[in-house]
Amino acid sequence: MNKRRWMISSLTVGLGFLLLHFQNCAMPSELEGYSDSPAFGSSEEVRIVDDWATAKISLFQKSMDLAVDEDILVVDGFCSRSLRGEVLEWDLEEHSQGVALCEMGGFRLVLDHLGELDCGFDYRLQVRSTEGDQEDLILHRHCL
Repeated sequence: MNKRRWMISSLTVGLGFLLLHFQNCAMPSELEGYSDSPAFGSSEEVRIVDDWATAKISLFQKSMDLAVDEDILVVDGFCSRSLRGEVLEWDLEEHSQGVALCEMGGFRLVLDHLGELDCGFDYRLQVRSTEGDQEDLILHRHCL
């Protein structure tokens, strides 16, 4: 009986040491404290940033239709980790231009005054990095 208890005790201790080997002792995530960032989103969101992507900048969509009464549009996109902290320039033809910050693998553009765009035409939104990478989005305003 003593031999059986000794065997169970030694197996339990051995298994404990084995499982302790696989414990996660990593440093806290570098993403902590950035949850208020517009590119990061809310804590309920799941985001995947893929380092295998060949494009340094990519938009979620290549074209969008604007409703007649739509005056503000939010455009999100991915940016490579190598562009982290870089300012991306954007312009919507001659109508508006601005900058966006590449944070946590993403960026967000807020386009306003879209009511000034003419109906039935396509407008090209261009996003550029300082390294010369570029991504385009075609906006089309539908009117009745």
